[in-house]
Amino acid sequence: MAKIKKNYLVKKRNVLNEMRAKDMTLQELRFLSIYLSKINKDDPSTRCVRFSLDDFQAIMDIVRLDMAHIKKVTDTLLSRVVSVPIENDAGKFIGYNSFQLLRDVK
Repeated sequence: MAKIKKNYLVKKRNVLNEMRAKDMTLQELRFLSIYLSKINKDDPSTRCVRFSLDDFQAIMDIVRLDMAHIKKVTDTLLSRVVSVPIENDAGKFIGYNSFQLLRDVK
């Protein structure tokens, strides 16, 4: 499993940038950015990403590994629902897609 590096490139649409801290904690945003840096939007097979406990601890800024706390953090991530606005070609809002940010954590 590759270690997390500080120079991964993340390309986001504005709607992902607009989700920022109003809905997500700093740790959740950090986790999402690192996840996005490890996937290829055009290749669904890359969407399953593994993090070591050490990397997860660093991403979530957890001082001491405590499985009860890790379970609480992952449960929060699993319950996170994201809404992404849909615009027509003219840029007019026509609706939105809502989806669960993460499906499972193993």
